[in-house]
Amino acid sequence: MMNTTSAALARILFGLIISSFSLPTNSKAQQVVPAEMRCYPDTLYYGDTLTIEFHNVPHMEELIIRTPGRTDFWVASEPDPSIGLRPLMPSHEFKTKSRIHIITNTTRSYPFVYKAKKEEPIFSRTGLYTIYFGENLATDDPSFNVEKARVYYNNKRRNK
Repeated sequence: MMNTTSAALARILFGLIISSFSLPTNSKAQQVVPAEMRCYPDTLYYGDTLTIEFHNVPHMEELIIRTPGRTDFWVASEPDPSIGLRPLMPSHEFKTKSRIHIITNTTRSYPFVYKAKKEEPIFSRTGLYTIYFGENLATDDPSFNVEKARVYYNNKRRNK
């Protein structure tokens, strides 16, 4: 059995161990930030429209849709033809939009792959698509604010 002094020391030691795992008070992880982007519906079929709403205007400047095969389509960014970056719309136009619509069977863009020569449908394969919304999405720096949403796409017509 522990005596009173040993029990008190154990509580202090436990408190020190637990506090060493606490996040600092200024950490972004502790801040609750409301989502700025909403995507719907979460399940899409060939010919459906994906709606992406932004709660604040102006908002962050870049948006990427990543396919199940991990190909990125830049919906919004500053164009940079030297690296093959040809988004659907430039950042200065995108950040003023409160809503955009992407029609699954007609919206086409250049995939962000080496020497892409032609536009391709963004939605072409059944699977999970990830939408990234933020600033400086081409970097791995975790200090940049990035939101993401996922939608499931079925590459067939919806049953009526």
